[in-house]
Amino acid sequence: MKKLLFIFLAITLNGCDKNDSPRCVGIDCLPPATQTGAGTFGCLVNGVPFYTNVGITCFYQLVGGEYYFAIGVPRESGFPDTIALGTDSLQIEDDQSYQLGEPLPGNAFAEVLFRFDQTIPGFI
Repeated sequence: MKKLLFIFLAITLNGCDKNDSPRCVGIDCLPPATQTGAGTFGCLVNGVPFYTNVGITCFYQLVGGEYYFAIGVPRESGFPDTIALGTDSLQIEDDQSYQLGEPLPGNAFAEVLFRFDQTIPGFI
């Protein structure tokens, strides 16, 4: 499984779009981190920015004595189409890093989804 460089920057109203400076590269293209509930998401996937402010689904809950986290982040266009991160029976702690693995109890995991259709140049 390829490593997913995960930098979670959330909750802001500003993000990069096609009208931004062409000098915007990597982490500079991500929305600034906030803690205001503004509803944005940004990370790097193999060094390429992925950001959105629409359709974000997120929860962290205690069920049967175990903690579960999930965030699903689709975007309207671009690759990848959707990023999903989660934990299964794993409590998340501040200032910790988590190795992404298989979606099994006690693990943190990720999925990167791609959508291919005929509207994408170069695909038949």
